[in-house]
Amino acid sequence: MKKLSITFCFLLMAFRAFSDLPFEEGGEEQWKSSMRIGFDKLKSKTPDDQEEYLIDLVKALNRKFKSDRTDDIRQEATQLLIAIPGHAKKYQIALNSAEKKLKENKDYFDEYMKAQDRLTVLAYMPSAESVAVLGELVNDPVGRDGKSILGGPLKDSDSWFPVNASIAAQCLANIGIANGPKTSTEIFQTDWESVDKWKDWWDEIKKGQRTYRFVGSSIEYGPDGPVPAKELQRRERERQREAASGNYTASNQQETQRPIAESKRKWTAIFVSSFAGLLLLIASWKVLSKPNRAD
Repeated sequence: MKKLSITFCFLLMAFRAFSDLPFEEGGEEQWKSSMRIGFDKLKSKTPDDQEEYLIDLVKALNRKFKSDRTDDIRQEATQLLIAIPGHAKKYQIALNSAEKKLKENKDYFDEYMKAQDRLTVLAYMPSAESVAVLGELVNDPVGRDGKSILGGPLKDSDSWFPVNASIAAQCLANIGIANGPKTSTEIFQTDWESVDKWKDWWDEIKKGQRTYRFVGSSIEYGPDGPVPAKELQRRERERQREAASGNYTASNQQETQRPIAESKRKWTAIFVSSFAGLLLLIASWKVLSKPNRAD
């Protein structure tokens, strides 16, 4: 399918390849205005055309041009990409299809590599669907035995492919999960230690042993999306029973306790602040009520 014609403002980003910003100094507002006009025009395009444009844009704004000055446009473009139906699952489907073709015919090398590269945009798409796709992909066994998908050594330049499980782990490390493992964020660098940490983390999510949330959000997620408040409360009661029975271990500490803990901290802060204010008021009253003493 013919790729959507890129707007003037996006071409300008390409011309500024050696700059840290996609616009000339002083041209920030004009650039943002042009980008938003482009977003409006995208609404009349097919989902595939929208996707082609937005993938390149989101990657550029997260890798080359990531800045506080481009942040609002980056977030708007990200939300538009996430709004496309099947925004994450379709990358997994495309990867599976390309993998099948490659195993049958090595001439599909480019299609497979393109599918892997497109998958990396999930690193910048914080959604439950993205996490679920990546969470399942960290279990991909290819590469564990030191061989590529074609059966050759991973370090053999003729048959080397980035390991999908490692790509998924590094995407998860970049996606903005507030309470996930701290691992390498270097995409396309095989790191089995990172893979194992994210694999264990996702297994706990699927078993209902823990939840996750994105940076800046208080919503707790499970493998299928947001976890209802009643379910969070049920899990908390279950943990309290385990603690009381002596079956509670450090590994059972789950992030679903976070809303309760944050609420306690909030009210503690309010109490401390109010008490401090009261002390200050009393001290001020004492000072002001003292009679003036003649020199």
